[in-house]
Parts: sequence; C-alpha cells; structure tokens
Amino acid sequence: YSRISGKFENTVDELNAKQLSFDNLLVCFAPIERYSGDSGDVQQVSYISGGDAYYFSRGAVQHGRWEKASPEHPLLVYDKTGAQMLFNRGKTYLAIVDDDEWSTFRYQYRGNRMKRIWNLALGTAVLCTALLCGCALSGPTAPDSAAPTDPLTGQELQYPGERTAAVVIDNAASSTTQWGIGSASVVLEALTESGQPTSLCLAYPSVSAMPTVGPVTLGQDLYWRL
Repeated sequence: YSRISGKFENTVDELNAKQLSFDNLLVCFAPIERYSGDSGDVQQVSYISGGDAYYFSRGAVQHGRWEKASPEHPLLVYDKTGAQMLFNRGKTYLAIVDDDEWSTFRYQYRGNRMKRIWNLALGTAVLCTALLCGCALSGPTAPDSAAPTDPLTGQELQYPGERTAAVVIDNAASSTTQWGIGSASVVLEALTESGQPTSLCLAYPSVSAMPTVGPVTLGQDLYWRL
C-alpha cells in the first residue's frame, strides 16, 4: 500500500519484474520496544508474551494466537479453539507488527478475492528451520511423507546436505530496486530500528539457491532470535 498515491500497488522483484506472491502470509502482533541503554534504537520483541496472529492462505484467513517460549523454542500458532494451525506447503511471508498498530489493521473480501487494507509502514509478512519445526504443513502439493522435504517450505528437498542461508535487505521507500525477494522460501519483515523503515530478512534453502540479492543491510538481532 502506497501512502503517497493512496492506492495498492504491485510489488515486484527487480530480478525478473514479476509480482511477488507467497503461499502463506502470517501476521504476528507483538510488544516491540528498543533495548535499554545506548542501543542505537535497535528494537527487541517480547517473544514470551506471544500475541494475536492472522494467517492468510488460498483466499481465506484464520485468526488465532502465536507463542514462542524463548529464542531457542519454535514459534507456534494456534487457532481460536486452541488447536495448532496447519500451514500450506510453499513460500511464506511473516510480518512482526507492534501491538500499538493492531487498531489500524484491516483486511476485506472483494468478490472471490481477499484484499488487505493495512495502514502501516509494513508491506505485507515460518521462518527458518527452527520456526517451522513447530508448525504443521499441509496441502495437495505435499510430496511423499517418506521423502526428505525442505524445512522452509515442506516441499521436495532440492539441496540435500546444505544449510539454510539468510540475508537482510533494505526496505526503505528510497530503495526502489530490490532483488531476490521472489526467490526466497521465507521472507520476514519487521521494524528493527525505531524511527526507521522496516527491513526484510530473506531465507533460502542454501547458499546455492541464493540469487543476486540486495540492497543488503545490517543483520538484526530481532531476526536471529526468531
């Protein structure tokens, strides 16, 4: 959503000029505040408290709650009945949003399509292997359960024996050119520094799967704790 034009605009990957698309969109609301002392306004998330979560996939939405006992524990998402949510196999976008913004969060259905209205600096937005190990995956594209699967997407494993790789890129309004987002298995978006635009953490199944990526910026503690 562009505040300048007041309209929704397509976000494209400059590598191929294709509109970004994801199989899963997870929006997690959390208490976000800067570290105490001279932290340079670097933000931290209160993971232990958990918070509201909205899961969008295949034109539907589920409202529930997310929990994460500690940085070492997986992020778990539950529906209103307390049952753990099932995520469809494929690429995922996760947004961590400050609780203060919850009152401005809106989405709506238009015909058979769901269109989101979100008056935040964030664009859209489990995660890396440690997160998805706590989230069940489902979907008709699922490979045979006996076959090795990609821990980021739940789909067929393309890079056996290789470790997941991640990089953080700039997401400021002035960053009109961004590369490699569409190729990422998981994209995380959050406000990592107070008063600054959000940044994006792109996770790939391996370094071999990583295309040209940029504009690269500093890694942030908030993402690594996820």
